[in-house]
Amino acid sequence: MRGLMVAGALAVAACGLGGVAQAQPPADDLSGEEYCVYMKLTDTLDYAVVAEALLAGLDQDKAQALVKTAGEACIKEYGLSQAQASLASDVGIFGSAADYLMDELMDDGLTDATLDGIYDVVDEMSDEDLDLIFDGGWRDDVAMKGRMKAALIAKGFPDKSPTLDDACLLIEVSVLGLDAVAAYVMGDFDEDQS
Repeated sequence: MRGLMVAGALAVAACGLGGVAQAQPPADDLSGEEYCVYMKLTDTLDYAVVAEALLAGLDQDKAQALVKTAGEACIKEYGLSQAQASLASDVGIFGSAADYLMDELMDDGLTDATLDGIYDVVDEMSDEDLDLIFDGGWRDDVAMKGRMKAALIAKGFPDKSPTLDDACLLIEVSVLGLDAVAAYVMGDFDEDQS
């Protein structure tokens, strides 16, 4: 079931999360409140601080403060509950990391067309492999990493370790971010207004 949700969310987000931080105009479908924290982080270079905190453990206090400030602004702007702001913050964190990794991959010479192959790789993943992403087990699963890398190479990614490693991380943060979007969209927040 989760695989279907992720596939659906990927279809909706295919024109979404990536690209905002690369000075491309934001897609119209990012105007929803679930993207508020993401948009506030990517309107500045704050997304890079947040991404480096998630991906490399750098400057975590500063990143938390940036996410908190963006979340509080979204609460005021949209009247979000704490639960909504928390999910919007997850979208912002994972979206920031996705943009950061896309920047890195583009610096490695990958094109937008090649990067779009990420969505196909995720769409073709088994439910078992998606579960490994959700629980973080993929990082220690040699066979899973091998399947991910083989799928990426089949979609045109170069067979070189740093690039494939970043692409695998991009798959992870994209799936987790899209899961947060789906949780937000399907959430019942009526009782939780703060």
